[in-house]
Amino acid sequence: TAASRRRNRRYSAGRPPAVGARPDRRPHPVTGSTASRDPVTGAALVRLTESAVFQHHLHQSGPTLTPDGSRLVWVSWETGSPNLCARLVAGGEVRRLTYRKDLRPLSPVITRDGLAVLYTARETLMAATLEEGEETELAVFAGAVAGDPAAAPDGRTVIVPVATGSRARIVEVDLFTKAQRVLLDEPSRAAPGRVQISPDGTRVLLEGAPGEM
Repeated sequence: TAASRRRNRRYSAGRPPAVGARPDRRPHPVTGSTASRDPVTGAALVRLTESAVFQHHLHQSGPTLTPDGSRLVWVSWETGSPNLCARLVAGGEVRRLTYRKDLRPLSPVITRDGLAVLYTARETLMAATLEEGEETELAVFAGAVAGDPAAAPDGRTVIVPVATGSRARIVEVDLFTKAQRVLLDEPSRAAPGRVQISPDGTRVLLEGAPGEM
């Protein structure tokens, strides 16, 4: 279909520079990307992407690499809106995973199995697979705005802060059945924030200004 062709188009920017494009740097023997060294530690620095547009990692509270370290996921603003991109660390082309104008730029989080990345867009919780770039709608919070989610350690659930303008909710969503369970529901006019989950999965930390939620 036309939609699948759009999803599977290779990303036009952000590819590693060609060998010899930067004479001041040597090509990395594995990735083919150019490399330099940290002036303080001497550690090798390998450039995995190259683009004239603004790009940034996922939220600072979560990794931008998959759990096995094989893939890098980041946010690019090449279209003027934030969208997700990914590539194999060992080499290969950059794949654009989303084609949206409403993706919340700091919401993406990689699933515990490393197969997909979760993100929110307005009232919707979405997932995009890293291998195929297929997008799936996981939850719709009608009349609300979804904040930045957190993937639970069990690998099965994700927790999402949701704001309606008059109430704040923390909702648990099952990634397999899409079932929802409300963990918190109280009056609040705050915008949706971000949640984090303790390593054992028993506690949820909500980020927000004091007294907002």
